[in-house]
Amino acid sequence: MAPPLPLTLEPYFFQQRGQWNIPQRFIKGAVWVPYQRGYKGTPGYFTQLYHDNPNSLYPVEFNFDLVSWIDVQYSNTNSKWVAYRLTNFETLRLTEEEQSVVRSDWGLLDGQEDPLASEPEQIDPCAASEELSDNKEIHIPTTDLLDQEEQQLASLTEQIPTTEIAQAPIVP
Repeated sequence: MAPPLPLTLEPYFFQQRGQWNIPQRFIKGAVWVPYQRGYKGTPGYFTQLYHDNPNSLYPVEFNFDLVSWIDVQYSNTNSKWVAYRLTNFETLRLTEEEQSVVRSDWGLLDGQEDPLASEPEQIDPCAASEELSDNKEIHIPTTDLLDQEEQQLASLTEQIPTTEIAQAPIVP
């Protein structure tokens, strides 16, 4: 069983924010804001400070060791970011059950698409020649690789000694 989380956080410094790598299951009320040229600020995760003001963004970071969101602020004195406390935002609070999920089950990262949930690839049909298919309703597109593979299989089947196999007695 994992040790209980600390009630307080020992502040720590880090050079830069901006890793877009939080598992989707922990995002909660956090939003990724990428770097925008010409605008003040750094890329990173933010939460909304005032629910009625979407521009009131407050910087937060995810602490992978504690499996919790952390309040951060920039220290001009040290020219670094400081993580100084576990966040008080209800929209970011994780339950004990969420925090106890094994890392291998964390799932997809923020920004990743689930490959199993994606739409099947749409293949545009091309004009089918009559020699490719006996059935006019079925069209199987061919490629050079498929043609090569068919030719290799045909040459292998020609090498099978069918007359010798047919004449061999079947032994029970």
